[in-house]
Amino acid sequence: MGEIANILVMCTANRGRSPFTEYLLRKLIDDREWGAGTRIRSAGLCCHELGRGGMEADPKVVELGRKFGLDMSAHQATPMTRDMFEDCDLAIVMEQWQADVLTQSLKPDPGKVVTLRQLGGADGDVTTPDITNASPRGLDLFAAEARRCLEQGLNEGPLADLIAPRPRAE
Repeated sequence: MGEIANILVMCTANRGRSPFTEYLLRKLIDDREWGAGTRIRSAGLCCHELGRGGMEADPKVVELGRKFGLDMSAHQATPMTRDMFEDCDLAIVMEQWQADVLTQSLKPDPGKVVTLRQLGGADGDVTTPDITNASPRGLDLFAAEARRCLEQGLNEGPLADLIAPRPRAE
């Protein structure tokens, strides 16, 4: 890892879960005043294949972000590239199949790919459901879960180790 911690957040199309998680993570890090030396961006694993590149975030997700003080109006869906993945120190994905695809095709170091729910301590169902057609209640539940998982991840585990290294006990 270089001087800048590089975090890549991914979902399928980069219009809902990953941009919301990217912006929320940036806010949580800034709130802790840990932002210096951290680069966070998001991408869609199938963004290109789905023809979503360059599209704005889902309007429902932009509105959801406003409830958390997030301005997602400038977000444009970005396809994930091999270089983007190789340059990141930690990849946070939403679904187990996404972790499997990255692990099998790009052979990253162990621990480089983690699901959002794994950051939150899950060891059973680690998939965060798609929110494309979610109800307002479903969106609120997603946002609460994303926040809980990110806050847990900032307290301990690979995200905390990357952003706020602690002295190791000898």
